[in-house]
Amino acid sequence: MSSFYDCVVLAAGTSTRMGQWKMLLPWHGSTVLETTLDTARTVCRRIILVAGYREQELRAALGEMDNTVIATNSAFERGMFSSIQTGLARVETEFAFITLGDMPLIPAEIYRKLAFETQTAGNQPPPDVLRPVCGERPGHPVLLSRTAMDRVAAAARDSDMRTVLAGFHTLFVPARDERPCIDLDSSEQYRRYLEQ
Repeated sequence: MSSFYDCVVLAAGTSTRMGQWKMLLPWHGSTVLETTLDTARTVCRRIILVAGYREQELRAALGEMDNTVIATNSAFERGMFSSIQTGLARVETEFAFITLGDMPLIPAEIYRKLAFETQTAGNQPPPDVLRPVCGERPGHPVLLSRTAMDRVAAAARDSDMRTVLAGFHTLFVPARDERPCIDLDSSEQYRRYLEQ
């Protein structure tokens, strides 16, 4: 069932809060971004990697990747929403995941769990927005229906994702642990989770 889902991975930002570019930082024999991609690739039919800042360096480091296309966000400095729109414009499936390139701890099982929820609605239409929740904290990946993706595509490029999706039927799926809610926003976080 998971082969029916594209996944947009956001990697266009400058890592301002980290103080250094984090996408190619080492991560257990790989890099932060490659680990994120590998996890998504085990579940999804195709990866749409959104690049912007240091794009050529990213392309050189990753090389040719199976079932992966790179979408360039030339307006990445306008913020994450512009990258989401860039990636979603390349989606070919009726549902698509969105996740952040700096979240290597997300387990493949959470992708499967969200995908399962779109297949088990019975006579009811599936939710338009699905995402994991760690306690009360929403995490990633986010899974959007085509209807929700169309709303995002039509929004102004500097919009807020939460505002754009307000009013859609959203399902929060409890995660077993905090991994779907951990992104690497600081050097301290990076070192702490790398050592675990």
